[in-house]
Amino acid sequence: MKNIFIILLTISFFSCEKKIEKILPEGNFNDIIIDAFITSKYKNQEIILSIPNKSQNDTLIPISGAFIFLRANSLIYYFTESDSLPGHYFSDLPFAGVIETSYYLEVQYNSKIYSANTYMLPVTFFNPLVYTYNQTSGLYSVDWVAEPYSADEEAMYEVFINQPDYNDSTNVRAFYYTFNTVDVSQAFAANPKNVVFYPGSTIIENKYSLTPDYAKYLRALASETMWQGGLFSESPSNLPTNIKGGALGYFSVCAITSISISVD
Repeated sequence: MKNIFIILLTISFFSCEKKIEKILPEGNFNDIIIDAFITSKYKNQEIILSIPNKSQNDTLIPISGAFIFLRANSLIYYFTESDSLPGHYFSDLPFAGVIETSYYLEVQYNSKIYSANTYMLPVTFFNPLVYTYNQTSGLYSVDWVAEPYSADEEAMYEVFINQPDYNDSTNVRAFYYTFNTVDVSQAFAANPKNVVFYPGSTIIENKYSLTPDYAKYLRALASETMWQGGLFSESPSNLPTNIKGGALGYFSVCAITSISISVD
């Protein structure tokens, strides 16, 4: 069975789907990408380091030999690079992000120091995604995951669909977002394909809280990727970041709540 990675964003009259590639400006302004995504799930947290590409289709080059630590109030967690996954650093001890806590990240690499500060907002419970069955194709399709707009809460939804082992079946991972703004490029983005899956699939749906600055970063990323190709596509530009020192990427700490769905 094949695997597929899909990035999606829903809006009121259709959803948008497109594989996300990192789009980076020309030049040497940024020399490292830091992907630091910490959650409230108790586990060995992961931080990924790589070298930026001049072309969005190039393979990212992992960075080895960095020194990384994270401070949560008075606690310090150190991260060690995986032996089997170059560029992937895992905390030496498992821990969970908590609300009302200040987080400081520091990455030391090539005699440079990159640092960032953030915090975690609580996440609310949510209604599960909606799907329908097509008798002609014998497949289900995802119809709705989340409202595209909310003035009260911005959030990210991660959907895993694990399908039965058929020759043409695929495991799907998709992201949907709720923002407190609706962009013109979002509303007029190119039409996507539908996400379809077989009976007997298992769906895991995660909802993550977003700080206002992290939501701003994700909106900019969507404008550079999944909302491109429509009537009002934007020109590529630098993405916002909370990381000091000249790095790309973002340091986020998100609360998570999950739902599991078995599809007959």
